[in-house]
Amino acid sequence: MIDLGDLNGRNAISILESYEGKNPYIKKLKKKLLEKGDITLTTTQSNYIINNHNFEPKLINKIVSITEYIGLELQKEHNLSFTPERILIEYLLADNEKSYHIYGKLKRNQEKSEMYFIPKTQILDDFLFEEKEIEVDFEKYEKLDTFELRDGSIGRKLYDKQKEGIKFLLSRDGCILADQMGAGKALISDTLAITPTGPKRFGDLKVGERIIGSNGKPCNITGVFPQGVKDVYKITFNDGYSIVCCKEHLWTVSPIGSDFNENITLSVEQMLDKDLVIEHSLVGYDKTYYKDLNGDNKWQIPIVKPIHFENDDILPIKPYLLGLLLTNNETSVNNHLEDIMNLDLDNIDSDSKFIPNVYKYSSIENRLALLEGIMGIDYHKNNDIEFNSTSERLVDDLAEIIHSLGGIVKKTCNINEDKKCYVLNIKLLSSINPYLDIESNENGVGRHIINIEPCGQAETLCISVDAPDKLYVVEHGIVTHNTVQTVVAALESGAKRILVVCPSSLKINWQREIEYFQENDVAIINGKKWEDANSQ
Repeated sequence: MIDLGDLNGRNAISILESYEGKNPYIKKLKKKLLEKGDITLTTTQSNYIINNHNFEPKLINKIVSITEYIGLELQKEHNLSFTPERILIEYLLADNEKSYHIYGKLKRNQEKSEMYFIPKTQILDDFLFEEKEIEVDFEKYEKLDTFELRDGSIGRKLYDKQKEGIKFLLSRDGCILADQMGAGKALISDTLAITPTGPKRFGDLKVGERIIGSNGKPCNITGVFPQGVKDVYKITFNDGYSIVCCKEHLWTVSPIGSDFNENITLSVEQMLDKDLVIEHSLVGYDKTYYKDLNGDNKWQIPIVKPIHFENDDILPIKPYLLGLLLTNNETSVNNHLEDIMNLDLDNIDSDSKFIPNVYKYSSIENRLALLEGIMGIDYHKNNDIEFNSTSERLVDDLAEIIHSLGGIVKKTCNINEDKKCYVLNIKLLSSINPYLDIESNENGVGRHIINIEPCGQAETLCISVDAPDKLYVVEHGIVTHNTVQTVVAALESGAKRILVVCPSSLKINWQREIEYFQENDVAIINGKKWEDANSQ
């Protein structure tokens, strides 16, 4: 049997014997061969010679940043007294599949340059990129854009960051634009995001901070993207709560009554389109409109799992006892008078009761105990749990706790003898319900979209997160989730083929975005069926 390794070795030896290039590594091996008359090459050395003998070293002369990992490896290998964070690349000697072979220095006062093999993944700067002056007639595309704004004007303006992104794409021969789903899909900046320590204004979030994911556990914020003032829409759910977002904002939805094993991602714009049909796996649900033919609600969003807050504050009063104190004035408080004063619960009447934040954002166990204390007196043993109070603040605080435990509530107000009484109708998953004698209907805990309506304009922001499902949680326990840069860059470059990787339900979004910025027809390919577009 022929040993291919031997063949490669012989070919490499033959190349060495006649090599006249400038690669110092190959020249070093050639010198060794001439001195000894014969040498044994490793497979790596043979492949290096065969693959790089025609590559002339390329002058780079740039300082680039490297990862801490490769810095530590270089420190060990070269017995350095410091960990290199940068490297001067004077020449690129070889561009291998997984590494660069470079000639340069690890420190400014290094006497002689040396050769280093650096894995491509450990170099943080694109040292091969050559700056180009890119000029794009953005006004041309803005005029071609036929999108009608709410004020009646035609055409959208590209943001400065989008223009920079387009120039970035055009300055490279090949490039991937990797945007998280939701980039450019915005909520209003005043929305309250739910973080591991409690609510925080959406517009104040920063990269590196954490937010609660749909599983109730923290995930990292990987991007924050201000979107400026946009047209916004109010999304209202069956429990009466709502949230405001732009029409491009994405929602993960499933048919009402399903268990979310199958879901799709739809934008607000898609859910407003009565005639739009898209390709997805939900049989019988190909139309995206949020109402079915009978006018019934069609889509539900996920319910957050019980939220794991990470506050470790010491609670001055046991949660169950505090729940009793908030709903029963006859409960003995003699041993907790000072604690009640410290919680600002002294000298308040029944209309002013509230739940202190230190309890609202404590552990799941503490919140359940508080709930048991509150509901131990004021609940009815039927299919739903009900709570009544003349304090609207107490009712809203309790609703916030129910939402944080993966439940839903519906708030109403009755007037008895000229006095307002607020009522919460509560549904909890049976897995979290503290009342063993109440059977909560698992499918009864659902958040359905019942209305979508325009509500003016507002300052907006979008974020990206590293949660596996890309979902995060905002106020009331609501679980929620750029094509323009790529479209204009593709049209400007004249590229014949552009690969777009996205869920099938978003293909229609891409079609519309492309049509906004050019005059030719655009066709969507479904499976093996190719439908030609009408070109001009």
